[in-house]
Order: sequence, then structure tokens, then C-alpha cells
Amino acid sequence: MRFGNLRAIIWCVVCGATCAISQASAAEVMPESLAAQHGFARPWFTQADMDPDKSQLRDLVLFDGTLYVHSSHGSIMAIDGETGASLWSQRVGNPKYPSMELAVGDDFVAVISGLDLYILNRYNGKMLTKKRIDGSPGAGPAVGFQYAYVPMTQGMVVAYRLKKSYDDELTTDLADNSLSADQKTALEKRRRAGLRLSDESFPELSIQSKGRTLVQPLVTQNDEVEEHLAWSTDQGFLYMARLNLTSKQQFELQYRLPTPRPINFRPTYIPADPRNISESGKVIAASSAGYVYAVAERDGTDLWRFPTGETPAQSAIGIDDYVYTAVHTTGLHCISSKDGKLIWSTPEANKFVSAGKNRVYATDRAGRLLTLDAATGARLDSLPTEKYPIKYANAENDRIYVATESGFIMCLHETELKSPVLHNQARIDAEIAAAPDKKDAGKKSNKPAADDKTKKPGDNPAKEETKKAEEADPFAN
Repeated sequence: MRFGNLRAIIWCVVCGATCAISQASAAEVMPESLAAQHGFARPWFTQADMDPDKSQLRDLVLFDGTLYVHSSHGSIMAIDGETGASLWSQRVGNPKYPSMELAVGDDFVAVISGLDLYILNRYNGKMLTKKRIDGSPGAGPAVGFQYAYVPMTQGMVVAYRLKKSYDDELTTDLADNSLSADQKTALEKRRRAGLRLSDESFPELSIQSKGRTLVQPLVTQNDEVEEHLAWSTDQGFLYMARLNLTSKQQFELQYRLPTPRPINFRPTYIPADPRNISESGKVIAASSAGYVYAVAERDGTDLWRFPTGETPAQSAIGIDDYVYTAVHTTGLHCISSKDGKLIWSTPEANKFVSAGKNRVYATDRAGRLLTLDAATGARLDSLPTEKYPIKYANAENDRIYVATESGFIMCLHETELKSPVLHNQARIDAEIAAAPDKKDAGKKSNKPAADDKTKKPGDNPAKEETKKAEEADPFAN
């Protein structure tokens, strides 16, 4: 009888907790009728796998259509960005230790908890490795094709090798023409599930930069040959390094851009179209000095600078031909990513949220979701979203993700946009996949041209400034 009573008590506790969560979620759900009045569909909502009484929602990351949810106590959950279906859930590290920003790459999820770097399989959440960090990390990591990067408070960025390994039966070449499309899909699914890391030991690689690295780095270009990394320091420098993934395994500083004041937000990246060999990707950074900088990823050329006059309120967001930058006093600015010229500005908006075909979405200071005309910035509508304080700045597609600190997450999109409007790399990849000549598309590399090293002084303003700064900086290289 005592066991029966115990089971009954446990059942009541579980049911009570579930009901409490359900009631809380029900109170936070936006009615579909309200969303529809403002031109939105509400395809899904969900509660993240976390204890809202003990932890808070730490950050959201959208990557390749999957929304990764990270709590302050280290729980990570992967959600299908279109359906809201839970894909996997994992708990990482000691909940008593601080957990830093999440990083997601092609195959890996990386997170720092305390002084440990955790690497997970992106497709199923399986823990692949834990690495002890020698020193004090200054921000969350970045993760690329075969390396994870940890910024240290003393200005060093450390690269940890992530060599992939598969079971022998999963090494069949996916390019084998004898395989059907269904067979290739099944093989790729098995390869992803079976992904693990090699047991080989690799030395850590590092680069020293000037100042403290307190902002999460950004992997820009990454493939089987090389990875590019952008990061900033509290002394106002924007750095770009290249890691050669060949047998040399070289981690080399390419250039740095000095700015008058710190860059306190993570840089953003607009990739080059790989079908245009003359085009370079752009690294965009907003400085607390009141400028947005655009730098050519290829060689560090200072492409343009836009004066905002004030401290930024969030990272500058680069979407194809446009850059959106928000400042606390003058609102949201839309800039041409090609030449840095102002297209429009609206003082009503204080943060960028997402962009569709003809609409841009932002928040105002009261927390409402604003609908803006993409061509003029004119306010078209506003939706009461004050009870969702977390609004994800989405540069991948048009979907709007709002959340509460307790882990309630909801998706909105324009009613007529049944399929996502893709931006940046996602758009380029989709166009290449749909092109008749897709076998040859995208093969051209974004590496520097052979004559880049022979450029004469004055060809590159950013490098000239860097050269002058390096004379007094023993850590430049």
C-alpha cells in the first residue's frame, strides 16, 4: 500500500507540474484570431525543455531551418523551425556554472559551460566530446567545418580540431551515380546519425589579438579547405583570420581593422555569390563609436562606413542587398550593403526582427512588433507582443520567433508565405540547388587572388591603418 500511495503522490506531482506549465503556456499563447487580424499565421508554439523555476531562456539560434534553444542551466533543445516539432533535447555541463552563448555549424553544436567546451552532433544532440579550456573564456564559442574557436579574456582565440569520423559501412561516396536519390537520402541520414569525432590528438592552435575578446566570434566562409574567423576586442579592433585545413593546419591573421571604440556586438556576414568569382563576402560590424563598418572578407578592404552617431542596440544585420542597424536614440536604419548609403530610417523601431519579401519586422520601445514597408520604412501595422520580451533577430529567413524568459516560444509569419523566404547563404544554396548547372555552380573559391600579396601601399585603406597600428602592437601577429 505504501508503494501504491507513493506512486499516487508522484503521479499527482507530475500531473500538477504539467498542468502548471500548460496553464502558463496557455496564458502566453497569442490567439490565432489576433494574429490573423494583423496578417500573420501562427503555425506553432511550444514550451522549451527547461525548468522555468530554476533557469531562463539563454539564447536562440536558427541554423538551416532548425531553431536551437539554450537555457541558462545548460539545456539545449532543437526544434523544427517550420512545424515546432521537437527534434532532440540534451543537458550540458553543470547547471551551477555559467553557460555562454550557443554556436551552431554545419555538423556541430558548441557550448561553453564553466571552463569546459562541449561539442554535440547537430542532427541528434549526441555528446561527442568535452574539452577542458586552459584559461578564462570571454564569450561563447564559434564552430566551423572542422574547428571550434574559443575567445579568451586575455585576447587570445584558441582553435580546437574536430576531425570527423564515420563507421566503415557509412563511407560510401554520396556522389556514387549508382545510388538512387532515396538511397542517397537514407545514407546521408545514417551518416549524420553516426557522426563522431576521431580519437586522434591534435595540438591547439591560437592567435593573439590586442585587447580582451568579450564578444562571440563568427565563422564566415568554411569548407573542406579553409575556415575564416571574424572577432572583435574591447580596444576597438575587428580581426579576420584564416585557418588552412590542409596538412599544414595553419591559423593565420589576415588583417585587422582599427576603430575608435569597442565593437560590443558580434559581427555579421553577407556571403559572396560563389557563381561570381570576382565578388567577396562582406563582414559587417557596428562600433560603439557610432559607425557601421563593411569590410571585404577576401582582403580586408574597407568598403564603406555608415555613421549612426550613437551606440548600437544590437548587431548589424546583413541580408542580401541590405544592412539593418538599430541605435537607441534614432531608431532603425536600412543601409545598402553595396555602398553603405542610407535607404530609409524610422525612429519608431528600436530593434530588427526579420524581413519578408515586401515587409520588415522590428520592435518598438514598448515591445510591440512593427510591420514596416521594406522599400520606405513606413509603419504599416503593429502587433501587441509585449509579453514576449525575447524577439530573435532572424537573418536566415522571414520567420518571426518570439519567446519568454520561461521558455515559451512561438512562431509567426505572413499569412500568404507558406514557405520561408530565404536570405543570404540559405538563398544562394537554394538557387544553386535549383540551377540546371548546379554540378558546377558554387565550386569557385573565395580565396584571395594570386596577386593580392603584391598590392601597392594605398590600395587598401584598412591594411594601411593596420600597418600603422602594428608598429606599436607586439601582438598584431
